Amino acid sequence: MRQRILVGSEGAGPKLAEYRGRGALRRWLRVVAVRTALNLVDRPERGLPMSDRSWERFPAPDDLELAYFRTLYRAEFDRALRDAAARLTPRERLLLRQSFIDGWTIDDLGSHYHVHRATASRWLLQARERLVTMTRELLMERLRCSRSRLESALALVRSELHISLSSLL
Repeated sequence: MRQRILVGSEGAGPKLAEYRGRGALRRWLRVVAVRTALNLVDRPERGLPMSDRSWERFPAPDDLELAYFRTLYRAEFDRALRDAAARLTPRERLLLRQSFIDGWTIDDLGSHYHVHRATASRWLLQARERLVTMTRELLMERLRCSRSRLESALALVRSELHISLSSLL
């Protein structure tokens, strides 16, 4: 940033030469700093050396067994979540819909139901916990696995879950 402001870059003079003195220098510098940072973030990384070990964090593209388990667990999770949502009471589904789909805050829920925000928060938390508990129980039953194995299975699909809550609630 100092180079860009004081010296300039290829074919462009220093940015300081563009300062016209219409506002505070500190604010102008802040704008230049933010824009420089955004340009660096948006720019694709080219020619950066990577150590041989840096590729270890990426999964092998030909790991078919892992891909199979991700697909299997994701489908089972979707099914279990749908079944658990269907078992919720109408009031629980409505609370979850109002919160997650309609974007209502705890204050909105409390005002709508004429209760204190703590009560609305407690209702929403109970509905969420009930949905999570029923989903886990259904998954353990269907996959015939322990809680620790279920956590491993969920870790495989956690980043790939694409669930539309509006279709569930």
